[in-house]
Amino acid sequence: MLVQLDPSVITNNLIDTYVTFNLGAAEHPSVLGTSSCAGNIVAIAKKLGAGQWSRLRDLFICLTRSQSDYILASLAGTIHELAHLLPSDAFRHDVLPFLLKMMQEGSLSVRSGIAQNFFSLISGLEDNLQEPCLHRVAHLPLCKTMHQTSGKHCCVTICTKGWRLRASLARQLFQLASLLRCDLVCKYLLPHAFQLCEDSVAYVRTEATHQLAEIFAAAPPKQTAIILEQLETWQRSPNFKLRCVAARLCSEAKQKPLMLETMSRIHQLLSRFQLDAVVDVRRLV
Repeated sequence: MLVQLDPSVITNNLIDTYVTFNLGAAEHPSVLGTSSCAGNIVAIAKKLGAGQWSRLRDLFICLTRSQSDYILASLAGTIHELAHLLPSDAFRHDVLPFLLKMMQEGSLSVRSGIAQNFFSLISGLEDNLQEPCLHRVAHLPLCKTMHQTSGKHCCVTICTKGWRLRASLARQLFQLASLLRCDLVCKYLLPHAFQLCEDSVAYVRTEATHQLAEIFAAAPPKQTAIILEQLETWQRSPNFKLRCVAARLCSEAKQKPLMLETMSRIHQLLSRFQLDAVVDVRRLV
């Protein structure tokens, strides 16, 4: 197998033979070699280096057009490595269209592969390529389903199988906030973090709340103001689960070295939670 060979013995003819064979195999979904190719094409690209990407490009694009969920999931699970390997122009033209389409339309297994490595993906991209991915990140926990009455397709949050995907994204929030420009955090990351804090699954809410507390502690003034405004909104919510989120976040935040004015706002919120009608909220403070 090409991926097992030393780069010094891999000739152009060998690469061309590999590509030609797998392009032919890709036209016949029953050929098992196509699935294997999807699983190792990125590893081969890394072994050969970015300079040889032009030889693998057509095969990669052919695989992205596959109807096989296994092949698409294999590509999605390794696509973050191409972000670190390829020049920006090559990634934009050859990889980004597939990535954005899969983030919005891919199956749960495909989107899970992207979500698990989302920080690694974003960290390998330049600013102008980060924003399109961040714009689509809210689609990752969604799937298309048929509306029972209208018969039309609509997007709904997956509350059962998809919770692991959402938890995976939640665990990466602080890393992403530390990496991204402030304007991208405010525009894309914080709204998504708030969405995860309001998740229907308690484990996802807890993970997201902890990460948001870490973001809050290190946030510049603009981000701090946005988070405080959201805390006020949750504190006034009739949904006690959202008040629990805010109470937990405030309790974690008060342990952090915050600015005096911010800490004063946190203590005001905590004093209200101490008087909450629901004991589960009061216990968190």
